[in-house]
Amino acid sequence: KNVNFKIENELDYNTKDKNGFVNLFYSGNKIPIKYQLKNNSLNFQSLNDLLKLNISLNGLLNFKPFFLDMNTNINELKINNLFKYNSALIDFLKTEVLNNKNLYVNVKLNSKKINYYDITNLLFNFKIEDSLININSSKFDWFDYLDLKISNSSLYVVNNNLILDGTIIINVKNLDMIYQYFLVKKSNRPKITNLEFNISYNFDDKNVKFDKINVNNQNNKNINYLLKDTIFIKDTFKNKIYFKNFINKFLKVYSG
Repeated sequence: KNVNFKIENELDYNTKDKNGFVNLFYSGNKIPIKYQLKNNSLNFQSLNDLLKLNISLNGLLNFKPFFLDMNTNINELKINNLFKYNSALIDFLKTEVLNNKNLYVNVKLNSKKINYYDITNLLFNFKIEDSLININSSKFDWFDYLDLKISNSSLYVVNNNLILDGTIIINVKNLDMIYQYFLVKKSNRPKITNLEFNISYNFDDKNVKFDKINVNNQNNKNINYLLKDTIFIKDTFKNKIYFKNFINKFLKVYSG
């Protein structure tokens, strides 16, 4: 498919460490980056003009052994199409070309605002080491109601399906506003300060499974029994009524 991507490059060969300048053109945007090419490495950094385009980045690429260390800042990240079925990113990850023991990648992406579910203050950590891919320590806020962090994660392919497994840790900061958002009855509002559970997400089928949930640092058999056969399929997370009903059912079971 035509990805509408073009590169213009200028390189100065007059010095030992070659200095260069590149323009990346993508979807009508022009992204200027300066770089320095040494014997075994490439340093790169976006120019100040790039800040007007809502993004800045800098990093180091080492060729042998290969490793990439990069930091990216985006004022507002649009992710609606990022993980759609058959997206370029999912197709690339499913090739498993990144599952290489000689490959080390450490990429951090910061964004103050996400155009999805009122998420803010995103820190996305993408790491490849010893042929394993994870997004450990990635986190975000939902309004000022709670913050969410992921640990013990792994990204892998099974039967040509891209799967993400991990542990989600939620710290509740404004429980009253959460109950108001989900229209929870006052008679069904237990005191909850934190949640921790395992998650498995299938990017191809858009299915989400939960298990081994702890509420306020304690295991709850009734909640785990509820989640045992619960699978969120495709767009159910986008359906606020469906999700609200599930939250209310969760709280009712937890309260006994």
